[in-house]
Amino acid sequence: MGVQIITDPNDPIYGEPNYGKKENTGPTKFNFQPGDNVNFPKVGDEVTINYTGYLKNPNYPKHDNFIKSIDHFDSSITRNKPLFCKVGVGQLIRGWDEGILRLSLGQKATLAVTSDYGYGSSGFGAVIPPNSDLIFDVELIGINDLFINPPSSTSSEQQKQ
Repeated sequence: MGVQIITDPNDPIYGEPNYGKKENTGPTKFNFQPGDNVNFPKVGDEVTINYTGYLKNPNYPKHDNFIKSIDHFDSSITRNKPLFCKVGVGQLIRGWDEGILRLSLGQKATLAVTSDYGYGSSGFGAVIPPNSDLIFDVELIGINDLFINPPSSTSSEQQKQ
């Protein structure tokens, strides 16, 4: 149990969708990208992350691999507002606290998070049912004051508020 970092676009997490066909019934394919492999966040660092969150697809409840649902439950990209937070200090679900620490600056990956590393038996409001396994497409775009595309100081401060 825990968190798995996926960086392969052919991973079974994507199930067998009809990519490229008119009736695409599968989840959106994520464009993986390696990071700089130099700058990794440390416990307590402030990170800036773009993400889209999905529930594990309920059509595969006993499937050993995570297969994400079609619709997302949350997305910083849709809101056009990245997440700013400290990593490894309990501000995030455990799966993120552990998974984000293993990404390097600029990396795009998928985090497959079991419910015990997510919201557990309590779930999260009406959005995430109890005991839900979660899948997040994430991009680590900043660590402290180091960004892949440095924002202007004004826009960075406005987004944090």
